[in-house]
Amino acid sequence: MGGVDSTMKDVTVEDVTAVLAQSLGLPPGGPAHGESLHDAFAMDSVALLEFIVALEKRFGISIEEEWLDIGRLLDFPALAKYISQRRGGTD
Repeated sequence: MGGVDSTMKDVTVEDVTAVLAQSLGLPPGGPAHGESLHDAFAMDSVALLEFIVALEKRFGISIEEEWLDIGRLLDFPALAKYISQRRGGTD
């Protein structure tokens, strides 16, 4: 998953978790339902920043300051929808 994904398809939860796994150097996949990112991946503030930068590079967007809240970033369905909207995809 090198640079910007130039396709305008909607971003899925799987896309988001793949970026997360790649930014943490882990195999693809996300946390189990109900498991926090911290518990699943021992994610600290540096890892969270790396995840944000990886999302911005992968999808060619800038994540707005209001989305830099940990609670919002951990809501993968909402985050996928937000990224799709930022890229000009559908709701």
